[in-house]
Amino acid sequence: MAIIKHKLAGIESNLYNLIKSDPSMNIFNLFKNTELV
Repeated sequence: MAIIKHKLAGIESNLYNLIKSDPSMNIFNLFKNTELV
């Protein structure tokens, strides 16, 4: 369970960095990106 939580935290920080670097990205694109992880 801890491994899954850790992985989710990593994905969240990746999304946060994406939003910070490109504010124009919308939620749909963010979800598309998470599918690639």
